[in-house]
Amino acid sequence: MSDKIYLFTTSRCPACPAAKQFVTDNELEDKVEQVLVDQSVDGMALAESFNVATVPTFIVQLEGDTLKLNLEEFKRQWSHGFR
Repeated sequence: MSDKIYLFTTSRCPACPAAKQFVTDNELEDKVEQVLVDQSVDGMALAESFNVATVPTFIVQLEGDTLKLNLEEFKRQWSHGFR
């Protein structure tokens, strides 16, 4: 499994713009695949495959482990260098 980061959002989520802004501010667009859950069947299926129940949620697949993180957890992990 290759390392991968997903950001799951919806079009009506009031907290999602802050997560998207964090991605932009930290120039992570090429590292984070943004998945708009409520806009496609594929997005919903991917969210279900990771048991994503709330948004925004980051899924980080790193060195064989999968982490499910909210925005604050992702910021903390990112600042400590799990990149």
